[in-house]
Amino acid sequence: EQYVLTLNGAIIGVTGLRPIEGTDRRAWLSWTYMHPDYQGRGHGKTMMKELLEIAKGYDVHKLFVTTSDYIDPEDDEPLYQKAIELYLSMGFQEEFSIPDYFEPGESQLLYGLSLSDIDPVDIEPEEVILEFNHLGEIDETEGVYGIGWGAKKVGKFSFGKKKAGQFTAADCQVAIDRVKEWEGRAVLVTFPSNIPTIFEPLESAGFKEIGQLKDYYEDGLHKLYFWYKL
Repeated sequence: EQYVLTLNGAIIGVTGLRPIEGTDRRAWLSWTYMHPDYQGRGHGKTMMKELLEIAKGYDVHKLFVTTSDYIDPEDDEPLYQKAIELYLSMGFQEEFSIPDYFEPGESQLLYGLSLSDIDPVDIEPEEVILEFNHLGEIDETEGVYGIGWGAKKVGKFSFGKKKAGQFTAADCQVAIDRVKEWEGRAVLVTFPSNIPTIFEPLESAGFKEIGQLKDYYEDGLHKLYFWYKL
C-alpha cells in the first residue's frame, strides 16, 4: 500500500508498505520520496512516524528497507544520505551491504527495524528437496543474476542420516557458466537459515555467504545471502 503526505492540499511526500509473502508479519518499506523543496524541514520524519504507526496497526513485527551508496556526480555527495540519516533516526539498523550490487562501485545497503519485541528462538533445521528453477537478471542491477528455487519439505533434519534429494555444486556451476555466457558480473542466491544442506554445495562451487537479514521470515529464522563474483 502506498501513502502520501500532503501540505496545504499538495502532495509533498510518498511512502508505503509491502508485506513479504511467506513471512510472519514482515514487510518492506516501499519507495519513499520527499519533494526537494520540503526536505530538511522535518516532513520526512513526520511521514515516517505516521507510516510506522500504520505498520504497527497492521501488526507488522519487522520492517526492512534497501537503499544504495550512489554518489551524485554533480556534487560528489551520496545521493541517498538524507534518506539513510532519516532511517537511522527512526531506529533502523544496517544489517549488511552488498558491494558493487547495482553496478560496479554502487553498493546495496539493507536495514531492518523491529516493531515488536523479538525473543531469541531456536529454529529446528529442516530437510527439504531443493531444485533450481529460475535464473534471471535482478531488477535495477547491471549484470547481477539471481537464482530462484523451489522446495519440497521432507521433515526435520536428521544429522548423520542419508540426505534427501539436494542440489549439488554441479548445479551451481551450471548457473555460473550460464551467467558467464551472458557476460554477467555476479550471481546471487538466498536461503532460509534452517536448511543446513545448502552450505556444502554452495561453498564447493565458490559462493560466499555475504550477510543476512535477521529474523526475516519469523523470529529466529534469517535470510542468508550467497554471492558469486565473476
